[in-house]
Amino acid sequence: MHKKNFRVSNGVKNIFVSRASRLRIRLLALQPQESTAPSDEKKIEIPPMGWLWQAGKSPSASATVANLRENRIKPKKSLGQNFLTDDNILKDIVSASGVQPGDLVLEIGPGTGNLTKHLLERGALVTAVEKDDTLYERLIEEYKDNPSLKIVKGDVLRSNVDQIIRDMIQQHRGCSSAHSSAHTQSDVELHAEANSASTSNSIAEDGSSDVAFLTDAAALRLTSNGSHSGSIPPAPSDETTISNSSDTGSEEAAELSHLKSSQQDKVRVVANLPYNITKEFLKLMLPKGHLVSELNIMIQEEVAWRLVNKTPGRPDYRAMNLRVQFYSKPKYRFLIPKERYFPAPGVDGALVTFRLLPPLARPSVPSERGFIALVGKAFLERRKMMRNSVQPLYTSQQMESALVHCGLRPDSRAQDLSLADFVGVHRALGEAVAKELLVDYETAD
Repeated sequence: MHKKNFRVSNGVKNIFVSRASRLRIRLLALQPQESTAPSDEKKIEIPPMGWLWQAGKSPSASATVANLRENRIKPKKSLGQNFLTDDNILKDIVSASGVQPGDLVLEIGPGTGNLTKHLLERGALVTAVEKDDTLYERLIEEYKDNPSLKIVKGDVLRSNVDQIIRDMIQQHRGCSSAHSSAHTQSDVELHAEANSASTSNSIAEDGSSDVAFLTDAAALRLTSNGSHSGSIPPAPSDETTISNSSDTGSEEAAELSHLKSSQQDKVRVVANLPYNITKEFLKLMLPKGHLVSELNIMIQEEVAWRLVNKTPGRPDYRAMNLRVQFYSKPKYRFLIPKERYFPAPGVDGALVTFRLLPPLARPSVPSERGFIALVGKAFLERRKMMRNSVQPLYTSQQMESALVHCGLRPDSRAQDLSLADFVGVHRALGEAVAKELLVDYETAD
């Protein structure tokens, strides 16, 4: 009798596969064959990391809760700290992100190092940016002898991310100069926070010298005179202005030539993002296709589905949808149940990959910043007719003419236009002079 019951229990157990296992099976089935590591490849061993991991042969992310409590460390809600505690999902994230040995990976918010450990096991060369003072100090202590990891302290949204990425490329790809090799940890600890903020209005999002405060016509003339968005700029500094762009032309050309020579010279972002910085992080990182190949980030599942949506007219269709499409090819990967986090957030998460487009692969528009400003202004009142919603950037007559020129109704609304529609309208407006200078409408949702 007992034997029979035992067999039935096994049958039931085999039927009810865990949700995480199903996700893992589905993900592995979708992985391209060529990305699988050779069977004879030697596994890179990463030892247990002290306070973060269980002792023994099988250190696990599930030890995070106990170790945090033992060390009296409480996750900070203000920083959006929710730590992933499922090793299978962490492995799936690294696999779905396509990380291979020797890849340059920028991790945002390593926290307790759970994802960091799996990135290092894959053989990645990781630079991790951590804002939390306590966790930063812990990570520094635990990983101090690991040459494959560099930990930077600061807020990624206020940092000079371009410089951090360039330092990664120079250090690991043999492009370092005397100046860059002299950088110390303190040099890179987001010392450019004020720099980045002060120069953000003079350097375009894609790294070019197009400025947001030019009219579209002026921006078009500037672009036609050689300031193409495809050039790779030096890192912003207090002295960076539009006028000095020609002085660094040879340096930019050399760096661009090197970056084009190998896709490996681009950085891959893998991050368990705090949900509350998703929008600002994407605005910061999407235009960096000249330096970054992909963004692989964990965000709210509802937001994930919304961002990969390309269908105009939906209630959740926003300016951010067009921004995402303009700068990248987004792909929803898989669900991450909220129960796999500590503390558990109120909603499920998801992994999304944004494959960034280099400047020359993006839709051709007279001015990228002008295009983003037009989209943002139109969506501030997305249900209004565009001939009214885009003022004072363009007059009602200018907008109507552009819409008709593109085969669209003169009373079209922003919520009904696709990316191709907006690109066509912006091209039609390319030589039209705005009534006022471009204001910062890029911040629209």
